Amino acid sequence: MIAAVAGGDDGAALAVRPADADELEVVLRVLRETVVRPRGDAGPTWGTQFPDVERDIGTGRVYLGRLGDEPAGCFVLSWADKSVWGGDDGDAGYLHRLAVRPVLAGRGLGEQLIAKAHALTASAGRRWLRLDCERDNAALRRYYERLGFCHVRDVSEIARTTRPGVRSASLYQQVVAAGTAGPKT
Repeated sequence: MIAAVAGGDDGAALAVRPADADELEVVLRVLRETVVRPRGDAGPTWGTQFPDVERDIGTGRVYLGRLGDEPAGCFVLSWADKSVWGGDDGDAGYLHRLAVRPVLAGRGLGEQLIAKAHALTASAGRRWLRLDCERDNAALRRYYERLGFCHVRDVSEIARTTRPGVRSASLYQQVVAAGTAGPKT
């Protein structure tokens, strides 16, 4: 399934679809480009290895957004996140690895990727779109709050998947419903 929405400054539409297994290196490149953003920016604080993405690339849970032929961003959507949210209640989609290439930042592409995750979650009959981010990343937390996500709680001592160590996270969720267009902007 491909969803097209308004995208780049040149009028190209952002097309979002499940990434094919042979697009793993493209997805990893997008994620690694995002890692090098300055710490004061709203970008992620991941490592450079993504074993979860490598594991999930062939399952239909890794999505790649393109502007024309160019990769623009990606995300992973799963139906459980026991390590962060606890046992699955069957009522949510969990958004991970949301990334937009830094050269395309500021065009609303992150919001469009979230809108796609929203639509996928609603079409699966789930009530919530949930995500987590670094607890100390105030800019990223403000971004999600601006989009209408509600802070649920903070958790500590979560094992990292992209580099050694543990992290603390802020958990957010937003109600989705069939026919919703995505986050409130």
